[in-house]
Amino acid sequence: MAITIDPATKVISIPKADMTLLQSVPTEIRELDMNVFRLTLKDIEDDAFGMVYDTTHNHVAPISVGGVTLARVVELINSYTVTFEDGQYAVNLTGANTNLADLVNVNQVSVRSSNSAGLVQTSEIEYSSFNEGVTIDQANGIAGQAYPIGTAERPVNNITDAKFIADLRGFDNLYVRGNLTFLVTDSLNNFDVSGQSASKTLITIPAAATITNCDFETATITGFLDGNNSLNNCNIAGLDYVDGSIINCELGSEDIVLNGALAKFIRCWSGVAGGDPNQTATIDLGGTGTDLIMRDCSGGFKLINHTSGSDAVSIDMSSGQVVLDSTITSGSYVVRGVGKVVDNSTGTATVRVEILDSQNLNRAAFSNGAVYLNSTSSNSGTVFPTGTPIKPVNNLADAITIANTEGLEIINLVGFFTATASENLDNLKVEGGSGSGNVLVLSGASTAFCYFDKIILVGTLNGLSRITNCILGVTGLGAFTEAEGRIVDCIINTAAGVTQKTAGAGTLFDNCSFLVPDNLQVAFDANGKAYSFRDCTGNILVTNSTDVEAKEIHLKGGKLELAASCTAGSAYVYGEGIVTDNSAGMAVTDKTNDAQRTVVNQGVKNASLLIPHTTDL
Repeated sequence: MAITIDPATKVISIPKADMTLLQSVPTEIRELDMNVFRLTLKDIEDDAFGMVYDTTHNHVAPISVGGVTLARVVELINSYTVTFEDGQYAVNLTGANTNLADLVNVNQVSVRSSNSAGLVQTSEIEYSSFNEGVTIDQANGIAGQAYPIGTAERPVNNITDAKFIADLRGFDNLYVRGNLTFLVTDSLNNFDVSGQSASKTLITIPAAATITNCDFETATITGFLDGNNSLNNCNIAGLDYVDGSIINCELGSEDIVLNGALAKFIRCWSGVAGGDPNQTATIDLGGTGTDLIMRDCSGGFKLINHTSGSDAVSIDMSSGQVVLDSTITSGSYVVRGVGKVVDNSTGTATVRVEILDSQNLNRAAFSNGAVYLNSTSSNSGTVFPTGTPIKPVNNLADAITIANTEGLEIINLVGFFTATASENLDNLKVEGGSGSGNVLVLSGASTAFCYFDKIILVGTLNGLSRITNCILGVTGLGAFTEAEGRIVDCIINTAAGVTQKTAGAGTLFDNCSFLVPDNLQVAFDANGKAYSFRDCTGNILVTNSTDVEAKEIHLKGGKLELAASCTAGSAYVYGEGIVTDNSAGMAVTDKTNDAQRTVVNQGVKNASLLIPHTTDL
């Protein structure tokens, strides 16, 4: 349908479709531009049909008077009236002073005129109505370049007209309402393009469109850019040929492909949920590579596809994870800040990690670098802060897992625990915490290069260890067996005493006390291996000393008995104490302070040698 004139009745009919829809709900409102309307009437009047009939209207163009431009006037004449297509909607008359509202044939349509004696039209008013930019509404705007097309009130619907209006008015801003899809023939250079928001505006750019030196903001962007563009406060839903700056943007699950000299991501974050390295924001370096700068970014990012060239990549994380894919085979990479780095790069790629990861951060909460283990605690599991002083863990298995995960080397133990074969204490230090009576029963756990300190230790050692300030074996709990390593400042507290490991490296007792109630003998089973005592005291019974190596025994008081099962090697005895030599085949040498005497077993058994105290000299 179109505007028509009935020459018999002089009724001008205006269909609803020929007017611009401004609003659909709650009330339908349409707009009739009086300048467009009068041009349509002129078109009808100047054809063969219309030339024979009366003129429909008078037109007075805008007139400048004293620097003020008076508005356009469109006046219907010669008894012409207007009928709008019937319906429940309103019509706004714009663009001119007019008498049309007075000549409407009444039906359900509401006609609203904007006549004003003071209505003026100036270039300044026109300029300000654009708000320094052209408004584009591809779905609801109209084509054309005449004022007021391109204003917020009358958006234009295509890039070509929008550029013309912008160039005419001296604008470089485009305001996008709703979604905008560039045509393959569109080109845009040196414009600022603003959407309504990332959720309301999707801007799609096809590969053939030419988009350079533009700034996009507050929109979701997808497609292909050409070079030196900037994106600010946008969501990136897959983008190709990035060469420029991406600032304060959310990166989605679709790949972002770089292709240019330098790409900069400033204060950006991943919008992909989850910690799976395969479900993360992905930046494709484009094969031959592009220099990449990422500053103050957060979330998960994966870098892929750099196969040649020496491009430099510098990443500073505020938090999150960076994954370097196996398709990263060249280039130079440095990752700094707070987060985690998964380096799967190959080839000649060089990666320098200078990041503060979760282990470093969590480790600070583990006082003195220890996992805290307390049998009275109700906390289990391995999730931080479990195992810290404020939330000690209640089982040894979780404590070991936490230590290994957080890179800690100490377990602070309070209470009674048993270490079974399923627990591995290798290379850990187990120390007693607050209070006394902290007990660890070794029952199959590996203890290679373990360090025990300030605990009660019972059971079977399983690896070369260092033991200090401990009680070894307890009457009622059991002895201490398979000893191997250095035992310092300890108390052996059961008559069953200590048994060495047969295949071990031997044992050194340094400043240890062999003490049990009623001064009973404390057995030390050498088990055929070398051993030494240094500054030890107590009532000591040595058995099964069959190693050919020489043994040094330093006593600082007490008794020492070498049993008949000591059959090889030699023993050098120093210090103060009583030595009973019942050995068979072991040479015992006295190196006391008062004399250098050698007592050799010559078939006389149960002989006692009193090594005098220095105060007796």
